[in-house]
Amino acid sequence: MRIKVQDGFEWGTSLQDIVVPEGLRNKLASGVDYIDSALGGEGFTPSAVTLFTGEAGAGKTTMTLTLADQLARAGNTVVFNTGEESLLQVKMTADRLGLLGAFKVGGEIHVPTLLKKCDALRNTPKCKGKPFFLFIDSLQCMDDGHYPDGQTNSKSAERALAMFTDWAKANYTNPVVIGQVTKSGNFQGFGSSGMKQIMAMTDGGFKMIGQTM
Repeated sequence: MRIKVQDGFEWGTSLQDIVVPEGLRNKLASGVDYIDSALGGEGFTPSAVTLFTGEAGAGKTTMTLTLADQLARAGNTVVFNTGEESLLQVKMTADRLGLLGAFKVGGEIHVPTLLKKCDALRNTPKCKGKPFFLFIDSLQCMDDGHYPDGQTNSKSAERALAMFTDWAKANYTNPVVIGQVTKSGNFQGFGSSGMKQIMAMTDGGFKMIGQTM
Protein backbone atom coordinates (compact mmCIF):
# COMPACT_ATOMS: atom_id res chain seq x y z
CA MET A 1 0.00 0.00 0.00
CA ARG A 2 1.49 3.33 -1.05
CA ILE A 3 1.17 6.16 1.47
CA LYS A 4 0.80 9.74 0.30
CA VAL A 5 3.77 11.76 1.51
CA GLN A 6 3.66 14.62 -1.00
CA ASP A 7 4.23 17.93 0.77
CA GLY A 8 4.05 20.49 -2.04
CA PHE A 9 7.74 20.79 -2.89
CA GLU A 10 8.77 20.54 -6.52
CA TRP A 11 11.08 17.75 -7.58
CA GLY A 12 14.66 19.01 -7.54
CA THR A 13 14.14 21.53 -4.74
CA SER A 14 17.34 22.23 -2.82
CA LEU A 15 17.18 20.72 0.65
CA GLN A 16 18.55 24.02 1.98
CA ASP A 17 15.40 25.80 0.76
CA ILE A 18 13.00 23.58 2.68
CA VAL A 19 11.75 25.15 5.91
CA VAL A 20 10.32 22.73 8.45
CA PRO A 21 7.27 24.18 10.27
CA GLU A 22 7.83 24.73 13.98
CA GLY A 23 4.73 22.69 14.68
CA LEU A 24 6.49 19.65 13.26
CA ARG A 25 9.59 20.17 15.39
CA ASN A 26 7.81 20.50 18.73
CA LYS A 27 7.68 17.13 20.51
CA LEU A 28 4.54 16.28 22.46
CA ALA A 29 5.28 14.68 25.83
CA SER A 30 2.67 12.16 26.91
CA GLY A 31 3.29 12.38 30.64
CA VAL A 32 3.88 8.62 30.75
CA ASP A 33 7.63 8.35 31.27
CA TYR A 34 8.27 4.95 29.71
CA ILE A 35 6.19 5.85 26.65
CA ASP A 36 8.09 9.11 26.14
CA SER A 37 11.39 7.29 26.68
CA ALA A 38 10.53 4.71 24.03
CA LEU A 39 9.62 7.54 21.64
CA GLY A 40 13.10 9.02 21.84
CA GLY A 41 12.87 10.71 25.22
CA GLU A 42 10.71 13.68 24.31
CA GLY A 43 7.38 12.15 23.33
CA PHE A 44 5.35 12.10 20.14
CA THR A 45 6.40 13.81 16.93
CA PRO A 46 3.49 15.68 15.28
CA SER A 47 2.13 13.68 12.30
CA ALA A 48 3.52 10.38 13.64
CA VAL A 49 1.32 7.28 13.60
CA THR A 50 1.83 4.98 16.59
CA LEU A 51 0.69 1.36 16.78
CA PHE A 52 -0.16 -0.62 19.92
CA THR A 53 -0.45 -4.37 19.34
CA GLY A 54 -0.95 -7.43 21.48
CA GLU A 55 -3.19 -10.40 22.10
CA ALA A 56 -6.65 -9.98 23.57
CA GLY A 57 -6.35 -9.24 27.28
CA ALA A 58 -2.81 -7.88 27.08
CA GLY A 59 -3.90 -4.46 28.35
CA LYS A 60 -3.96 -2.41 25.15
CA THR A 61 -7.20 -0.60 25.94
CA THR A 62 -6.17 0.07 29.54
CA MET A 63 -2.81 1.44 28.43
CA THR A 64 -4.20 3.62 25.67
CA LEU A 65 -7.02 5.00 27.85
CA THR A 66 -4.40 5.97 30.44
CA LEU A 67 -2.28 7.55 27.72
CA ALA A 68 -5.28 9.42 26.30
CA ASP A 69 -6.09 10.77 29.75
CA GLN A 70 -2.52 12.00 30.31
CA LEU A 71 -2.41 13.70 26.91
CA ALA A 72 -5.75 15.42 27.57
CA ARG A 73 -4.53 16.63 30.97
CA ALA A 74 -1.56 18.21 29.19
CA GLY A 75 -3.93 20.38 27.13
CA ASN A 76 -4.05 18.39 23.90
CA THR A 77 -7.30 17.63 22.07
CA VAL A 78 -7.80 13.88 22.40
CA VAL A 79 -10.47 11.59 20.93
CA PHE A 80 -10.78 7.92 21.91
CA ASN A 81 -12.79 6.21 19.17
CA THR A 82 -13.82 2.62 19.81
CA GLY A 83 -15.48 -0.10 17.81
CA GLU A 84 -14.47 -2.78 20.32
CA GLU A 85 -16.51 -1.69 23.34
CA SER A 86 -19.54 0.43 24.11
CA LEU A 87 -18.93 3.92 25.45
CA LEU A 88 -20.53 2.78 28.72
CA GLN A 89 -17.82 0.12 29.03
CA VAL A 90 -15.15 2.71 28.25
CA LYS A 91 -16.57 4.99 30.96
CA MET A 92 -16.58 2.19 33.53
CA THR A 93 -12.99 1.27 32.68
CA ALA A 94 -11.92 4.90 32.99
CA ASP A 95 -13.67 5.15 36.38
CA ARG A 96 -11.98 1.95 37.58
CA LEU A 97 -8.59 3.35 36.57
CA GLY A 98 -9.31 6.65 38.29
CA LEU A 99 -8.97 8.67 35.08
CA LEU A 100 -10.31 12.20 34.78
CA GLY A 101 -11.77 11.40 31.37
CA ALA A 102 -11.18 14.86 29.96
CA PHE A 103 -10.88 13.44 26.45
CA LYS A 104 -13.63 13.04 23.85
CA VAL A 105 -15.06 9.64 22.92
CA GLY A 106 -16.93 8.17 19.97
CA GLY A 107 -17.88 4.96 18.25
CA GLU A 108 -17.59 5.83 14.55
CA ILE A 109 -16.21 2.91 12.51
CA HIS A 110 -16.54 4.45 9.00
CA VAL A 111 -13.10 5.99 8.45
CA PRO A 112 -14.07 8.80 6.01
CA THR A 113 -16.85 9.91 8.37
CA LEU A 114 -14.58 9.63 11.40
CA LEU A 115 -11.92 11.84 9.83
CA LYS A 116 -14.53 14.44 8.84
CA LYS A 117 -15.77 14.54 12.43
CA CYS A 118 -12.21 14.90 13.70
CA ASP A 119 -11.52 17.75 11.29
CA ALA A 120 -14.69 19.52 12.41
CA LEU A 121 -13.70 19.13 16.07
CA ARG A 122 -10.10 20.25 15.71
CA ASN A 123 -11.23 23.38 13.83
CA THR A 124 -13.61 24.52 16.55
CA PRO A 125 -12.50 27.67 18.44
CA LYS A 126 -11.77 25.63 21.59
CA CYS A 127 -9.53 23.12 19.80
CA LYS A 128 -8.05 25.06 16.89
CA GLY A 129 -4.27 25.18 17.03
CA LYS A 130 -3.97 22.47 19.70
CA PRO A 131 -2.17 19.16 19.08
CA PHE A 132 -4.74 16.53 18.11
CA PHE A 133 -4.59 12.84 19.07
CA LEU A 134 -6.99 10.24 17.67
CA PHE A 135 -7.03 6.83 19.39
CA ILE A 136 -8.51 4.02 17.29
CA ASP A 137 -9.66 0.86 19.08
CA SER A 138 -9.18 -1.13 17.01
CA LEU A 139 -7.91 -1.08 13.45
CA GLN A 140 -9.68 -4.36 12.69
CA CYS A 141 -13.05 -2.74 13.51
CA MET A 142 -12.64 0.04 10.97
CA ASP A 143 -14.59 0.24 7.70
CA ASP A 144 -12.42 2.05 5.15
CA GLY A 145 -15.45 2.79 2.97
CA HIS A 146 -14.13 0.82 0.02
CA TYR A 147 -17.43 -1.06 -0.32
CA PRO A 148 -20.71 0.92 -0.22
CA ASP A 149 -22.49 -1.74 1.83
CA GLY A 150 -19.93 -1.58 4.64
CA GLN A 151 -18.40 -4.94 3.81
CA THR A 152 -14.75 -5.41 4.80
CA ASN A 153 -12.05 -7.87 3.83
CA SER A 154 -8.42 -8.69 4.62
CA LYS A 155 -7.28 -5.45 2.95
CA SER A 156 -9.64 -3.17 4.88
CA ALA A 157 -7.32 -2.64 7.85
CA GLU A 158 -4.43 -1.84 5.53
CA ARG A 159 -6.49 0.68 3.57
CA ALA A 160 -7.84 2.22 6.79
CA LEU A 161 -4.34 2.61 8.21
CA ALA A 162 -3.19 4.28 4.98
CA MET A 163 -6.07 6.76 5.33
CA PHE A 164 -5.14 7.55 8.93
CA THR A 165 -1.51 7.96 7.92
CA ASP A 166 -2.28 10.27 4.98
CA TRP A 167 -4.51 12.37 7.26
CA ALA A 168 -1.79 12.61 9.91
CA LYS A 169 0.89 13.71 7.46
CA ALA A 170 -1.39 16.34 5.90
CA ASN A 171 -2.55 17.84 9.21
CA TYR A 172 0.23 17.13 11.74
CA THR A 173 -2.22 15.06 13.78
CA ASN A 174 -1.32 11.93 15.75
CA PRO A 175 -3.31 8.72 15.29
CA VAL A 176 -2.66 6.09 17.96
CA VAL A 177 -3.89 2.79 16.55
CA ILE A 178 -4.66 -0.40 18.45
CA GLY A 179 -4.12 -3.56 16.42
CA GLN A 180 -5.18 -7.06 17.44
CA VAL A 181 -2.76 -9.95 17.01
CA THR A 182 -3.27 -13.69 17.23
CA LYS A 183 -1.58 -16.01 19.73
CA SER A 184 0.96 -16.87 17.04
CA GLY A 185 1.91 -13.20 16.79
CA ASN A 186 0.33 -12.52 13.41
CA PHE A 187 -1.69 -9.39 12.80
CA GLN A 188 -5.32 -10.48 13.07
CA GLY A 189 -6.91 -10.83 9.64
CA PHE A 190 -3.55 -10.99 7.85
CA GLY A 191 -1.08 -13.68 6.92
CA SER A 192 2.35 -14.24 8.41
CA SER A 193 3.72 -11.06 6.80
CA GLY A 194 0.89 -8.85 8.04
CA MET A 195 2.69 -7.49 11.10
CA LYS A 196 5.74 -6.41 9.11
CA GLN A 197 3.48 -4.82 6.52
CA ILE A 198 1.50 -2.84 9.10
CA MET A 199 4.58 -1.80 11.07
CA ALA A 200 6.15 -0.47 7.87
CA MET A 201 3.18 1.90 7.50
CA THR A 202 3.57 3.42 10.98
CA ASP A 203 6.22 5.57 12.64
CA GLY A 204 6.57 3.51 15.80
CA GLY A 205 4.91 0.82 17.81
CA PHE A 206 4.49 -0.93 21.13
CA LYS A 207 3.78 -4.62 21.64
CA MET A 208 1.79 -5.43 24.76
CA ILE A 209 2.53 -8.84 26.26
CA GLY A 210 0.05 -10.36 28.69
CA GLN A 211 1.16 -12.44 31.65
CA THR A 212 -0.41 -15.76 32.52
CA MET A 213 -0.73 -16.80 36.16
